[in-house]
Amino acid sequence: MRWKFAGMLFAMTLLGLTYAPNTSWGDLFGVPNSDKVISVEIWFPGNEYPQPIKATIRDGTMLTITNEYVGRTDAWAPYVGPDGVPVFRHFEVRTGDRLVQVGKAIPISEGQPQDFPAGWNLRFVNKGVLLGSFPDLQVINPRGVAPEKLAKIYGKTGGGVCCVSCGGLTLCATSIDMDCGYCSYPGGGGRAI
Repeated sequence: MRWKFAGMLFAMTLLGLTYAPNTSWGDLFGVPNSDKVISVEIWFPGNEYPQPIKATIRDGTMLTITNEYVGRTDAWAPYVGPDGVPVFRHFEVRTGDRLVQVGKAIPISEGQPQDFPAGWNLRFVNKGVLLGSFPDLQVINPRGVAPEKLAKIYGKTGGGVCCVSCGGLTLCATSIDMDCGYCSYPGGGGRAI
């Protein structure tokens, strides 16, 4: 199988190949909560890769993984909870950059493996929460900021987006369906709890 990764990552290594940071997938994105980063190892099913892929994801942003063989893209949006434990929300990315949550939000303690069976059997292992440095991309409070302005701040130039702020995250996409809120563009209708 062929896999493609995107997200606001510091580093990703696959058998010695370094992944370029700050790439994106379409017009879906997460708004950073802090300068904290979550370090994870991602294990693929069937020992397809003999070593895990190592990724570092900024608190509140997204990591997307595409299985080009089956044509499926999924996203994981982690945030660091008040107790310091990262909580991951898993999404299926549907045509048109629509996010649909898969399952419930799952906290993953350091060193604990967590399987995400939907779509494929990926296993994430939390390797720790660290403090990163982002001098060119400061944390802002997204409440009351128009989705178009958030898109501009975070370098997205495509079509319209709507945003949902709930459950520790602010996510923006063409449409979002989370267990704590939803929205859809055009119109931006929806709810956030």
